Amino acid sequence: MGVFLDRFIRLSLVAILFAVLVIGPSLYFSAALVKNKDALTLIFTECVAFATIIYAGLTWQLVDETRAMRKLQSTPNVSVYIEPREEWINFIDLKIMNFGPGAAYDVTFSLDKDLEVSKGKFLSQILSNKKIPYMGPNQKLQFFLTSLAEDFETKFKNPFVITVKYTGKDREEYKESFTIDFSQFYGFSQLGEPPLYQISKNIEIIQRALSGLSDGSRRPEVVTYTKKELERERRERHKKSESIHDKQEKLNRI
Repeated sequence: MGVFLDRFIRLSLVAILFAVLVIGPSLYFSAALVKNKDALTLIFTECVAFATIIYAGLTWQLVDETRAMRKLQSTPNVSVYIEPREEWINFIDLKIMNFGPGAAYDVTFSLDKDLEVSKGKFLSQILSNKKIPYMGPNQKLQFFLTSLAEDFETKFKNPFVITVKYTGKDREEYKESFTIDFSQFYGFSQLGEPPLYQISKNIEIIQRALSGLSDGSRRPEVVTYTKKELERERRERHKKSESIHDKQEKLNRI
């Protein structure tokens, strides 16, 4: 919008300059020829020329804006960020996503300092030699980065920068840097477990129980009752409920 306003101001200045240098003198000289029909024709012609200049300038501006919009629709926008995993907030994933409407080609990464993601394993071993040939619009890649339960003080105090380089469809090069700072999660806590994680744990428990029954390592415990035993149990429950009811009535009378 700022570029459009700047160009419009420059175009207006050109139009004003045209009016001062061309139309003004013409009006001055035509005043002496007011009885001459050619003076009126001259003024009308200059007004048409002035309007044509304005129209041509606006048309040029519209074409320029259309070209910019077309380029924007094919521009990639690759971002790198970190996010805690759902099952445990101390597990951190690194996510790479193309938020732009255009595809990104030959995506490469570089680090200003290294990070030991686990014992003996560094982030540079994963990203520095990595080259993603193609990332479509809204495509996302993610992998486990590190656990903040291990050496969290060092990770909180040492943010690092990941620089991403890639090209667009027109082979124009793009470069952007992203700061990875674990301290943004300091003090965060998690209440309970995600429902999907609870379901998966319960399914695993059921699977272990069923596998034990199928291979014979565990036997189900079956409790059987005869008909007389069931009737006796019902009578006992009925007597117990009547006794409780009688006690409540006595208390109410008191």
